[in-house]
Amino acid sequence: MGILEWGSGVSYLAITIFEAVLAAVIINTIHRVVSALAAAVSLSFALSSYGAPHIAPALITAGFVVVC
Repeated sequence: MGILEWGSGVSYLAITIFEAVLAAVIINTIHRVVSALAAAVSLSFALSSYGAPHIAPALITAGFVVVC
């Protein structure tokens, strides 16, 4: 699998970063929630593709603690 192919860890990390930026920049609350959800799911997929699927819930929770 190549670096930029769909389903690679790098593509999921790129989606995570993009959705996190959208969640931080957009004013609409519903859009922020959906973007945060998409970022969390893509982070989970990225960590699963790197062989560390059990770290995702802890990182997502830590991110929410930092934001709140």
